[in-house]
Amino acid sequence: MSNIHARPASAADLEAIWAHDLAANPDWLEWRDGSIRENHTGMAQTFVIFNGEAPIGCGTLLFSPDCDAIKGRAELADSATTANINALRLDKPYRGKGHMSALVKQMEDYARERGYTKLTIGVEVKDTVPLTIYQHWGYTQFVLGCHEDGEPQATLYFAKGL
Repeated sequence: MSNIHARPASAADLEAIWAHDLAANPDWLEWRDGSIRENHTGMAQTFVIFNGEAPIGCGTLLFSPDCDAIKGRAELADSATTANINALRLDKPYRGKGHMSALVKQMEDYARERGYTKLTIGVEVKDTVPLTIYQHWGYTQFVLGCHEDGEPQATLYFAKGL
């Protein structure tokens, strides 16, 4: 029986996943502060995947165009009908086993229950494996392409109706 489960993050869950992520990526401190603030104000909802009580991955729904990661792009999240799936991460030993697909389904259900009718997701052009997965999940409607701050590769955003 699997001990892997996901849930919307509590304040303690956010601290746990960020402690886990910062151990491997200490330069993400600014992202942590913004994520915790956005979750606290209701502009976002992070979901954490656990193996027992150990965090192994996460993903965040961004509801507001004021979230740092989407920088005012209301076509990605508009606080009413469209939300953005952002920052999907899963520790390598757990990849390829359906855990992320289950998390995204849970995020889609959560958004739908709150009246959202469309979700968007972004992927860097060079990342062909995630792009294929996102298309398999139904994210096939092209929304926009852009260069993120300091990134040499363009990011493509796709949408899916709920």
